[in-house]
Parts: sequence; structure tokens; C-alpha cells
Amino acid sequence: MKTLIALLMMVGTVHQAQALESYYGKATRSGSSLWTCSLHNHTDSTLDMKYVVFEFERTGAHGNTFTKQVRIDERVRSGESLSSTVREFHVQQVSHCKFLAR
Repeated sequence: MKTLIALLMMVGTVHQAQALESYYGKATRSGSSLWTCSLHNHTDSTLDMKYVVFEFERTGAHGNTFTKQVRIDERVRSGESLSSTVREFHVQQVSHCKFLAR
């Protein structure tokens, strides 16, 4: 019974992850460690944003990247903008950031 419940939970999680759509934002840096991802909704509908994902490159490391995903649960109407900020140290740059919407 426990195995069946675990299997159903895993299938539900995979289904939710596949249902998310990506919207790339613009990454900016403020100071030495504050990063912001901004997006303007150019669609004709309201977007139900669930996460923002930053992909970073570490300072002094060649090809050493990592991601940071933050849950946001924000609705963005057509024509509105959204931004999300994270603090990350020892990072050279953000290669990209994106919002994941349902």
C-alpha cells in the first residue's frame, strides 16, 4: 500500500512539472550579491507564476553553473510586470532567468 501511494505521488509530481510553461525574464544585478529577474506579461491572458529559476556561474570557475529555484505563487495580468529577487554570493553572472507558470 505504501508503495502504491509513493508511486501515485511521484506520478502527480512529474505531471505537475510537465504542465509548467517557461517565460524568460531579464536578469539584473544590484550591488555585489542581489539579483533580480523581471518579466512583462505580453500575452493576452493572466499568467499563474509558480517559480522563478536563476542559472548562475560561480566566480573563478570555468563552466561551473548552478540553479536556484524560488517558489513565488504570483498571478500576473496581461500588461503587468513581475520581478523576483534573490541574494547569492560568489557569483560572477546569471546566464539566464525564467519564470515557470501553470
